[in-house]
This record gives sequence, C-alpha cells and structure tokens, in this order.
Amino acid sequence: MSMRKSIFIFALWGLIGFGFGGAVGGAIWPRISQPYFGFVVMGAAGGASLGLALKNRRRAFISGVTGAIGFGVGSYLAPLLVLLVGLAGVSMGLSFPDWKRASLLVLFGFIGFLFVMIGTWNLSNGEALWSAITLALWGIIGGGALGATLGYMEKTKADRQSLKSLR
Repeated sequence: MSMRKSIFIFALWGLIGFGFGGAVGGAIWPRISQPYFGFVVMGAAGGASLGLALKNRRRAFISGVTGAIGFGVGSYLAPLLVLLVGLAGVSMGLSFPDWKRASLLVLFGFIGFLFVMIGTWNLSNGEALWSAITLALWGIIGGGALGATLGYMEKTKADRQSLKSLR
C-alpha cells in the first residue's frame, strides 16, 4: 500500500467515525439538554474508528473509551477551546504506548479541531439539526486530521521495520 493511500484511508476512518459520532451526538444533545453528551458520543465513535483502522479490536475499545472520556471531560470542564481540544487529543494519545506518537496525535488533532471549532462556533443554536451539523463538521475535519496523522505514523513505522529487516 502506498504511503499516500495509507494516509488517505486512515483519514477516511477518522472523518467518518468522528463525523458520524458528532452528527449523532449533536442530534441528541438538545433533546437531553446536555451538550457534553454530544462530545462523549463523538469521542467514543471517533476513537473506536481509529482503533478499527489499525485492525485492532482491543485498541478500538480502548480508543473509544478514552475518546469518550477525553471529549466528554474536555467539553464539560472547558468553555475554552484550548482545554477541550487538548484533553481530546491527550485522551486519544493515551491509547498509544509511545509518547512521540501520542504527542503528534495531540498536536494535529488540536490543529484540526481548533480551526473547525473557531469557524463554526456560533453555527449551532440549540436545535438538533444545527447541533448535529456543527458536531459533524467538527468531527469530519478534526477526525480527518487525527486519522491522517495516525496513517502517516503507521506508514513510517512500517517503513522503519522493513528497513530493519533488510539490514
């Protein structure tokens, strides 16, 4: 698989998982008057999708749980975008034992989610449709950034391993 294709596939997994989770969570939150619940759903679906992209059910479960916790806690505690995005990225990174990989996920997840959140912050007006659209957009852009980063890291890891085997 080419590097370009690998990155695209991981980005696709990220944007679908986080986008779907954001749409579902955004549609539910106005009905239960708990905005952070939408982020819990988005984090769980997105985290699990990235674990599935790695073809690892255990990682999918762990990433789903840490994604739900990180996105939920971040949205509940933080009116500041920086804290929400930081906690979300850290939660996703916790499912990886390598801190270098985790910090790259935090950085690029932060960038992806921050830009889309700033651009669409006032789009949701408390109605289910607009909340679903808003969180879906956040999930698509931020999840795509996380997925692309994870795809790049997986590809470079595989390249390093194949170089080692040639030596």
